[in-house]
Amino acid sequence: RDIICISSIDWDAHWQIHHQIASSLVAAGNRVLFVENTGVRAPGVRDFSRVRQRVANWWRGTKGFREERPNLFIHSPIVVPLPYSRIAQWLNKKVLMRGINRWMRVVGATRPVVWTFLPTPLARDLIASLEPRLTIYYCIDDLASSSPGARKITPSEERLFEEADLVFVTSERLRQRAARLSDRVHVFPFGVNLERFENA
Repeated sequence: RDIICISSIDWDAHWQIHHQIASSLVAAGNRVLFVENTGVRAPGVRDFSRVRQRVANWWRGTKGFREERPNLFIHSPIVVPLPYSRIAQWLNKKVLMRGINRWMRVVGATRPVVWTFLPTPLARDLIASLEPRLTIYYCIDDLASSSPGARKITPSEERLFEEADLVFVTSERLRQRAARLSDRVHVFPFGVNLERFENA
């Protein structure tokens, strides 16, 4: 399968479940485009180094994406960092779809599976435009409580709970919240790569 992973972190961040899932999907014979975080809040001064890194990542890519290793591609989009502005959302969707469509043409992808960690309006717009074979939302945290700027995410996340074909959550508390809106919710808690853990 061709899988587009809409991540809530960047690829160069320290190793987390996003990396593990994308890598495991590739190891299972799939081709993955890992779309780096487009944000759940407007950036502040403390985010300057992350913004600078994103520009550097974008520059490293060719045609909007780079091949990290065989069948794993990283897309580092430059977006307007206003996740709840309708104008920014419209513009960002055009920018992102241009890069995603280019990747799909280059690799010959059709009707991808979308695995998203982001429940933002932009992520939902991308999913609607892609018309995926399957949509998976992995709710790994209560993003609305992560910062005051992220509180606006709740209505969009609730719609994604309803729209996704499959919803994974990391805890029983999140399951209870999601299950009010979907009957396709499964608890999929964080784990550890035992081989790596033992080696460390």
